Amino acid sequence: MVTKLTKSEAEQLKAAGIIVDNSLSTPEIITEIAKKGYDETELQAGKSKITTAQQALSDQTKKEGIAQDATKAEAAAKTDAHSAYQDLAQILRGKYPPNSPELVKVGLVGSEPNTTADLIKGGYTLFDNAASDAEIAAYILIKGYTPEFIQSERAKIAAYEQANKDQVKAIGAASDSTKAKVTAFKDMNDWLSEYKASAKVALRKKPALLEQLGIKIRKHRPVKKNNNTPPAQ
Repeated sequence: MVTKLTKSEAEQLKAAGIIVDNSLSTPEIITEIAKKGYDETELQAGKSKITTAQQALSDQTKKEGIAQDATKAEAAAKTDAHSAYQDLAQILRGKYPPNSPELVKVGLVGSEPNTTADLIKGGYTLFDNAASDAEIAAYILIKGYTPEFIQSERAKIAAYEQANKDQVKAIGAASDSTKAKVTAFKDMNDWLSEYKASAKVALRKKPALLEQLGIKIRKHRPVKKNNNTPPAQ
């Protein structure tokens, strides 16, 4: 799954690219802006900041998608694990009374597991202990719980545990990539802000060159004369 670029990020990268690329490709701009400390080496450094921001955004977009996919996979695995747990629990509760030694052994006492950790722990206890107890294993065999089927149902608990780990890892990676993107864009925009301020001074008398950089200069409106001045006495 691919997350679309936000309009502001796309616009920032586009504007930054225009400023730096057009500066580098226009000798007259290079000559004038070098007087303000921005020689070709410094412009290349600015271009590098733009590349870093582009890469950071691409990485963040990719990892956000991975995190979303991992969250969907975790939800599906949870549904499978919960169903497997409930199916066997219901069969055993139909056979043995509450708080019986058999139900205690397989962990079917107290409230239902309602957290990830409880479901995983309870699932392993249920399937492992049901399979290892001769009486319980013989009973659930009649219900279709062969040793192979018990392992396949237990595997759903293991799959949920792994899916949860994958989700936590993916969300953490997405969070880190978002922080890296924010830092990269700030670094790029800070450089651009300083460069544009210098460019406006260096190219003040050459507005056409500023337009090539996408920098607009506000035109000062002439001051209107006050026509209500009373006539001289």
